[in-house]
Amino acid sequence: MAVERAQLRDIQQTIQDLTRALLHAAQGDSNRGARDLHRNFWSMNPHRFSGTTNPDEAEHWLKETERIFHVMQCTDEDKLLLTTFHLERDACAWWKSVEATRADGQFTWNEFKEEFNSKKAAKFTALKQRNLTVVEYEAQFSRLA
Repeated sequence: MAVERAQLRDIQQTIQDLTRALLHAAQGDSNRGARDLHRNFWSMNPHRFSGTTNPDEAEHWLKETERIFHVMQCTDEDKLLLTTFHLERDACAWWKSVEATRADGQFTWNEFKEEFNSKKAAKFTALKQRNLTVVEYEAQFSRLA
């Protein structure tokens, strides 16, 4: 009976050791995948985004970033992770304030784009002719539309 208990304990210990080893290996693979994803993204020469008062620049940055994601076949989760990691200065501060509007801070890729594009819409509604010629005003209006 004592021998059987000792064997049972040995089996249980072996199972625990194997479980720990598998979990450790899975975490390593996950970390390696994230590193590879980031390395692949950087190899595509993406631009960092620090914010701009020019809505055309913001739109161009987002379109270029999405082109890279298309080539890399990123998931929406990866897109959000990579994009928000590459925001700097004003853009990073803006995103942190947007995240703070939700208790869980969780957003989808489409929600990020909606928030990002809402900044462009705000520029559109605030557009005034001021010292612009009619042609310049129309061009700016068309870019923002």
